[in-house]
Amino acid sequence: MRVDYKKLYNASYDFLMNMLPDGVTENDLQKYFVSDDFHVDSLKDVFIGLIHSAQNYQFMPNVIDFNKRKDDMRKVLFDFDYKHISSIDPEELYYLLRKEFNVVSKDSHYNSWYKWSCSVVDSAKYVSGFNDFLEFDNYIKESTKSVDIPKNIKMNIRGIGFALACDALKELGYHQFVKPDVHITDICEELKISDRNQINVFNVMMDITSDCNVAPYKLDKVLWLICSGNFYNENIKVKGKKKELIIYLKSMFFNDLEKTSSWHIGISAEAFAAAQFARYGIDVSVQYGANQPEYDLIITKGDQILKVSVKGSQDGGWGLTQKYMKNRDYHGAIDDWLQAHGKKTIFCLVQFKNVNDNELPRMYLATPAEIAKALHDSRSGNGETVLREFHKWGENALAAGSIDKIPEDWKLTKERVLYLFDSIE
Repeated sequence: MRVDYKKLYNASYDFLMNMLPDGVTENDLQKYFVSDDFHVDSLKDVFIGLIHSAQNYQFMPNVIDFNKRKDDMRKVLFDFDYKHISSIDPEELYYLLRKEFNVVSKDSHYNSWYKWSCSVVDSAKYVSGFNDFLEFDNYIKESTKSVDIPKNIKMNIRGIGFALACDALKELGYHQFVKPDVHITDICEELKISDRNQINVFNVMMDITSDCNVAPYKLDKVLWLICSGNFYNENIKVKGKKKELIIYLKSMFFNDLEKTSSWHIGISAEAFAAAQFARYGIDVSVQYGANQPEYDLIITKGDQILKVSVKGSQDGGWGLTQKYMKNRDYHGAIDDWLQAHGKKTIFCLVQFKNVNDNELPRMYLATPAEIAKALHDSRSGNGETVLREFHKWGENALAAGSIDKIPEDWKLTKERVLYLFDSIE
């Protein structure tokens, strides 16, 4: 089903009203919906805004501390002369900053100061590409596809990803941009209106603002206040309620499968698997009772027999080898898990994540050897205990940027079942 965006926004706003702490009124809240961005009327201001946003990644604000050091930064950054900075090598700027601010952390290209130096030089080059502020301003305001602007900034400035580019533009006063941060991304994913791709999340947010006739800046702030609980104008911090908001919104739009117990998921997975096998004309026997020996179903075609272990999941992955883990030896655990399964056993993997209760779950068939290989290959070959349907590892992960994905040919089809019957001796 399609989520009603007007209902979503109004429910979120009402949720925020109901969580206001003592000392904060709805009238006070209106101040949060008006940007406190600094006055921008020159390319130098744009440059300053970009390099300020470039430090807003994870713990970097505590390291660079641009706001506190702005006057000192002005000296070492040549009064923010972006044309001059654009001609400087990032390495040279990095060592100027290390000296100026007595940086004693490890000297490497992974150092936050080095990363920020690259962002500063790239920002200077980007801004230098415009003749004057009016040209930049018109470029932003006259763009037919607002999503293309942060994409272009991301492509040209190291250290500023799509979300940070949106944040920079928003804080420069261009309020048609919403930052697809982790809070908004989590909400969109849980409500099944987007995956975790930041550009897709951005586009959904733009659709919501269009449907609701609400300023993107206001939508951004409503969700941020709920999730952070940070009412900074009043210097009041309460517990964020992202999880509670998601549960509340889910209850409005669809039945939440994540409230279903693992026992019910297991029973449901077996039922769906048995039904699909039967639908393909395969004879099925069901093993009832607890603690079945390795398998849940037996399927037969003539004199051919396969034992099927059914694994249901509602979170996008199947935990398989955890109990075999010793001394963080992922590959050893996978090998031990594989040895525990006979050659006539196959796995039916049933996934309920983002599946409405009137839809079939996604189902896959694989041999233990196929699964073991996938687990060995997971996390860029570092091994995993969980087989994931689809997962892109974040930039701070050991397998940063790599994707774990179940092969397309594992999908449960009649052809896949017949192939396994014929290929397993």
